[in-house]
Amino acid sequence: MKTMSKTIQVNMSKFKYVLLAFLVAFSFSCSPEDGKDGPPGPQGEQGPQGQDAFINITSFTPTGCQSVPNVNSDYQKITDLGDFTKLENSSFVEIDYQTNFSVTFDGGTTAVVYQLRVDDNATTLGKATVMLKPDSNNLPAVIHGVFPDLAEGAHTISVWVNSVNGTATDAYIDSGCYNNYNNNLIIKEFM
Repeated sequence: MKTMSKTIQVNMSKFKYVLLAFLVAFSFSCSPEDGKDGPPGPQGEQGPQGQDAFINITSFTPTGCQSVPNVNSDYQKITDLGDFTKLENSSFVEIDYQTNFSVTFDGGTTAVVYQLRVDDNATTLGKATVMLKPDSNNLPAVIHGVFPDLAEGAHTISVWVNSVNGTATDAYIDSGCYNNYNNNLIIKEFM
């Protein structure tokens, strides 16, 4: 048995040397010293025309000072924020909603989630949410969402709320009614 393993080791080391010699010889045979490069080939065919860049931006101040009195684990609509028109079927829509979110925590809830929706539907890309916890029951924030599958035409943006592990009360957007100072929607349509 000892003789056989020794033979395999010797054969493997010879194999490594043969492989190394082959690689060295091959690398020298393809070196630039073998001759000059030929002239460049002809230009290839022109590819298809790409889509033009496109962006459409809309901004407005939605109605603030809106709330729902009781919040539970089911999402419920606080309000419609406003409408926009999508111009292209194949574009994406990106929405930023800036306001002040507040809620009264009770009933054992550990968090409250505000969600941005279009035509009462959540996004299929990401979450488009902001979460408040008991240590931050009044928070200026921005909900950012991308909505990839909207058809061209008119759409309505809304904000929804639910609670995590219990109930809450008085879930507000723009609770201080500072509508002109901290309440804004920016809608970007782009390709």
